[in-house]
Amino acid sequence: MYSLMLYYLIFLLASSVILAFLGYISYDPWQILLTTAVLYGTAKLVNPILGKLFKVHPNRESSSITGLILALIVGPEIAWSNLPLLVLISVIAMVSKYILIWKRSHLFNPAAMAVILSVVLTGVGASWWVGNQFLLPVVVIGGLLFMRKARWLHLTISFLVAYVIAQFAVFLFRGIDVDMVSFITNTLLYSPLVFCSFVMLTEPLTMPAGKQQRIVYGVLVAVLLVLIPVFLNISYGLELSLVVGNLLGILIYGNNRRFLKLKDKIVVGSKTILFTFLPNKPLKFKPGQFLLWSLPHSKPDSRGHRRYFTIASSPTEKDLMLVTKFADESSSFKKELAELDLNQEIMTTSVDGNFTLPKDSHQHCVFIAGGVGVAPFRSMVKYLIDSKLTQPITLFYSNKTADEICFEDVFQEASKTFGMKTIYTLTDTENIPTGWQGKTGFVDGEMIKETVAEYQTAMYYISGPDSMVKAIEVGLKQIGVPGKQIKTDYFPGYA
Repeated sequence: MYSLMLYYLIFLLASSVILAFLGYISYDPWQILLTTAVLYGTAKLVNPILGKLFKVHPNRESSSITGLILALIVGPEIAWSNLPLLVLISVIAMVSKYILIWKRSHLFNPAAMAVILSVVLTGVGASWWVGNQFLLPVVVIGGLLFMRKARWLHLTISFLVAYVIAQFAVFLFRGIDVDMVSFITNTLLYSPLVFCSFVMLTEPLTMPAGKQQRIVYGVLVAVLLVLIPVFLNISYGLELSLVVGNLLGILIYGNNRRFLKLKDKIVVGSKTILFTFLPNKPLKFKPGQFLLWSLPHSKPDSRGHRRYFTIASSPTEKDLMLVTKFADESSSFKKELAELDLNQEIMTTSVDGNFTLPKDSHQHCVFIAGGVGVAPFRSMVKYLIDSKLTQPITLFYSNKTADEICFEDVFQEASKTFGMKTIYTLTDTENIPTGWQGKTGFVDGEMIKETVAEYQTAMYYISGPDSMVKAIEVGLKQIGVPGKQIKTDYFPGYA
């Protein structure tokens, strides 16, 4: 997901240069390139230095994104003779990540904070030159693609709708006659609000986790953006609304960033490892939710330092667990994860996801897992066992071979304590072990129909490879299961 944001910003800058050469944007294309090089280059140069100074592993993706954002909001209006100011702004943004922290977390959007401090110290801030009608199509298309991946479009919508309503309310209160259509059109075409809502508002480390919390956060920042100019005569209202929104978000919802020390790692299946971590403080989550896991390392590949993984442990357990499978050529993140030593740290944040148990304890649930997609089901089932709760559950657990099966002990205990039924199936039909008691072949509508008596009224939970999830969704609909009874696990940024 972070890589997609990086590509989005690069494409925006490349488009601006092309439009400038064609004369659609009234900036010198060479000035765009120069100011981008200074802001981006400074961020990339300063970040590792600060990392060594503060004895932390710097995040390369983060510095790249911040440098490019600054290029799009500060950018080419700075004169050639004033390039040292760009260096200062970029340095301030990087330093803010290491200085303005609380409980080892940076508090504020670094680009917004850099602009505010620049205005205070030098009198020069951001022009927000990215907010023009010629770049708008690129901003919108790229932003929607990013939001589709992250599934955070509700945040953008809540921010923009709240801004329009709040601003119009202020106009009415002051007796200002404004044409609503013209106001909305001008807001979208000629202001940087769309870019801000797609890019700066959505920084995961400074926004709350959870859909409802994000909607409230978007509304809060929009209202601040409308009200700040009413009370303060300043030129950085947008940046200040973001920074104040960051602070209020933490005060209202708390800081859900955790630093976890590796306690144990064990092989639980073929090329599958279960990592057990001890968090620095308890983390509240629902069984089936996921976390953003950050593991900065040298020479990251294009997928970067961060991954979304479902929490495999139950909220009833003291430790946090992550289970993942390793390919012959794993990503740099997974290689670093596999090489973690005991007591080494990994950071997590952004508890999220609605792939959780139904409120009705009598609702029959059909869990369908493919490979390590079993992680959320291990969390749910363990929670039911430890909490002495009951739920009618049928689990279909699909793997290629028998040695890939994980957590049989948990599922056997669930069978004894509340009668959960587990059906194991192997898809490599040419290598079925002697004496195999389970099913063979892929889970499909017919297998479910033959096994689950209440298949038409059950609630379905599907977690696994994307192709498997889509195929099972189709199969369920073919046997008459309504779409509203099907839930699928997803991680932002994963295909």
